[in-house]
Amino acid sequence: MKKSINLGKLLIIPYESFSNYVNLPSGLLDRILKLKHFEKQYFFELKTSNNSLFYVGVKEFTNDPGCIETPSWLSEIMNEDYVNITLLRNVPKGDYVKIEPQSRKFFKIPDNDKILETELAKYCLLSINQIISIKIFDEIYKLKIIEIKTKDNINSNVIDIININLNVDFENKFIKEEEEEKILEAKLLEEAKLLEAKKKEDNKELTLEKLRELRLKYYNKKS
Repeated sequence: MKKSINLGKLLIIPYESFSNYVNLPSGLLDRILKLKHFEKQYFFELKTSNNSLFYVGVKEFTNDPGCIETPSWLSEIMNEDYVNITLLRNVPKGDYVKIEPQSRKFFKIPDNDKILETELAKYCLLSINQIISIKIFDEIYKLKIIEIKTKDNINSNVIDIININLNVDFENKFIKEEEEEKILEAKLLEEAKLLEAKKKEDNKELTLEKLRELRLKYYNKKS
């Protein structure tokens, strides 16, 4: 994947969308066309002041000069007023992605794999360690991208998923967490039993000591 020239900083304006398409100023399209770079779909890298990277496609070149409209969930993650934008070239087509839902509730959704397929179609690019947001039945779910593979086994940290048959796997981190919780509960229960047994043993020793003291007082009185 090759990068072209940096296109400068733009003011972030959030808009409601569960995708990673942005709206850009019309002037940017003129600059891109002057580079003799013609594509059916343009992709961009957004870079924040702390060097975090985000990858987006463009929906329209209709914005006011100096402004970029980004989906509100993405604006929230970037948490900045301005973002630096760079045009991407030759983003490889994706073949496979492994997704880690960040909520247990996601796994309780009927046919969640089919629903996810529909929701992912709203996205154009996926990248490693990216967290995206989708909306299902008025509930927002966050999904972490933990693995990607390109169609031609090209080494890339971002893939194009437009109009492809993407293979999707889930990573359920909550199964491991539940197993760890069960192990911890069993350990705590065992420790509680040991403490209870020790307490009974201590009480027994105190009782015997008390009996000895009473016997000694009894014989002292007799004498």
